Amino acid sequence: VGCRRRGGVRFTMRGQGNFNMVILSNVGGSGAVKAVAVRCSRGKTWHQMTRNWGANWQSSGDLRGQRLSFRVTLLDRKTMTFLNACVTFCRVGCRRRGGVRFTMRGQGNFNMVILSNVGGSGAVKAVAVRGSRGKTWHQMTRNWGANWQSSGDLRGQRLSFRVTLLDRKTMTFLNIVPSSWWFGQTFSSRGQFH
Repeated sequence: VGCRRRGGVRFTMRGQGNFNMVILSNVGGSGAVKAVAVRCSRGKTWHQMTRNWGANWQSSGDLRGQRLSFRVTLLDRKTMTFLNACVTFCRVGCRRRGGVRFTMRGQGNFNMVILSNVGGSGAVKAVAVRGSRGKTWHQMTRNWGANWQSSGDLRGQRLSFRVTLLDRKTMTFLNIVPSSWWFGQTFSSRGQFH
C-alpha cells in the first residue's frame, strides 16, 4: 500500500571532504528506495550512490557549494527526479566520548574488524593491520559500512591498526588488541580523532 506524505522528499547531506552521505526522508509511494543517483551543477553525468544502511546513501567527490539533482528509484520501479534539490548540509565533525573501538569478527584466515565510535569526520578511508609477528602493515579492504577485512591468520598475535579518515588524518593504535583475543571481542583504545 502506498503512503502519502505531507511535503516533499527531504535530502540531508552529511560527511566531510570527498565523503558524502545523503539521508532520504519523507519518501512517499511504496517508500522503499531501490537506487539513488546524484548529479552536480558542474556535471552532466548521473553518479550512482551506494546504500550504506537504511535510508543512508553515500558517494565520493566534493559536492560542496554546488546545486545537486537526485534521481530516486523506488522498488515499485517508479523514478522521481529532483532537479536542483533543496539539500540541508550538515557537515560537522563528530565529538566522541572514549576512544575508537575495534570489534573482531571472522574465522580462521578471514579477519574482519568493525570500527566504531570514530570521531573527527567519522568517515574512514583506509585501515591497515599489523600482527606482532610481522613488521609490515597489511592494507584491509572495506567489506561494507564500518566493516574492514583481511586474510591471513592473525590469531595469537597482538594487533595494531592504522586508521586514515577521508580528511587524511591518520592515527596508529599500537597493540590495541592483545594476543589472547578471540572473534567477537571488542577492544577500546584511548586514542580518538578530533
